[in-house]
Amino acid sequence: MSENTTAKTYIFREVPIEEASAFGEKNGIFQQTEQWAAFRSFYKTSAIMGFCQEKPVLSCIVYRLGVFLTPFSIGYATRGCVCDWKNETLLQEFFTYYKEFAKKKKIVYTIFDPDADYRIEFGEPESPDPRKIMEQAGLFRNPLPPLQPSNNYRLCFHPENDPTKEEQRVYQNYTQGLKTDIQNAQTRGTTLEKYHKDNLPFAIDIFHRLLVETNEKKGFGVRDRDYYLRFAENLKDFVTLYLYKYDHKKDIALTQEAISGLESRLEAIQKELNNPETAEKRKNRLLPTKRELESQLAAKQKRIQTAEKHRDDPYLSAWFFISLGNKTHYLYGANSVFLRDLKLTSTYHDMVRDSILCGAESMNMGGSLKLSTKEIKDDPMYDVYLHKQKHNGEFVEMPGEYLLVTYPKLFDLLHNKLKYFRRIIFRKK
Repeated sequence: MSENTTAKTYIFREVPIEEASAFGEKNGIFQQTEQWAAFRSFYKTSAIMGFCQEKPVLSCIVYRLGVFLTPFSIGYATRGCVCDWKNETLLQEFFTYYKEFAKKKKIVYTIFDPDADYRIEFGEPESPDPRKIMEQAGLFRNPLPPLQPSNNYRLCFHPENDPTKEEQRVYQNYTQGLKTDIQNAQTRGTTLEKYHKDNLPFAIDIFHRLLVETNEKKGFGVRDRDYYLRFAENLKDFVTLYLYKYDHKKDIALTQEAISGLESRLEAIQKELNNPETAEKRKNRLLPTKRELESQLAAKQKRIQTAEKHRDDPYLSAWFFISLGNKTHYLYGANSVFLRDLKLTSTYHDMVRDSILCGAESMNMGGSLKLSTKEIKDDPMYDVYLHKQKHNGEFVEMPGEYLLVTYPKLFDLLHNKLKYFRRIIFRKK
């Protein structure tokens, strides 16, 4: 999305939402599309585009929450504006334009929480620093917890490469433990079902049931089923549900095959131990191997017993995946308690493969840390971070929420005293 123009002046104008949406979709920001606006229909919307010699270089859909019984509203540019955040001139001119736009539209204040890189892997802020750009334009950082996650774990791809070779490159960067988990998931009795556009209610039923089950263990919060169904149906052009189902027959067959191999090895060892011609030193070397094989055999036999309990082939995992433009997003995930019972681990690799196949430049794997503690190891989401870190991607911090105030006195009343926007938004969720 880099903009290499040498032009000093950009033209901004209000446009139909479909026009701004096309730019947001192209650049992989689903919250800046008409489909997201349809999902969050309790907002009114205004759409702005920026141009350099009629070439689109910026889009911004502002979601406006009306203030009851007044002509005023509060604006929320969810994950916007969409542009090259290294182009300081473009952003400075946009915010200058937007201040007048907000006055005209009677927008008391606007929340911006751009999908832009602030810091990568806990390093120094990016240059130019997106926070400084907004602060220089008169915005200030919202001290309250953000409405959207302020970081994500990202995998970057090379879409110019052959997809098969690119998948191999990405896979080789995984930790050995993750590779083992992926191999186990592929071979030890799980099958993948994908739902896109068709049968979404069925897929959402499974997804939501597993999400509630996961919430009981993790306590991260869950909305009602209809929220996720409306989300999926409004953004059905972009959404795919990945459901992983257990295949007990496949698991039992593979486990029995392993048991047969272990029994054959144990039989050979026992035969050698019983042979009077076997030297004592050799017997001493064989005994630890025998004990290890017996331990493995007991574990495999226990696995057969566990598999027999799940002949109904339950769904084990569900993923909510979004693909548009040059980005893909893993948004929500849920796992059954049976996953641990069966000693299987859910993985993201099918979504990674599909991201590469569709030519995406990156996959956003979702928020990974709260960043609310002094030491990262004390972070309440540290285990999530460690799991995603196995992919050897990059931890990305975004600038967070910034506020542009147009009417200071009304801002003090609505934001500081009444907390009007958050009170209404959280009720709508």
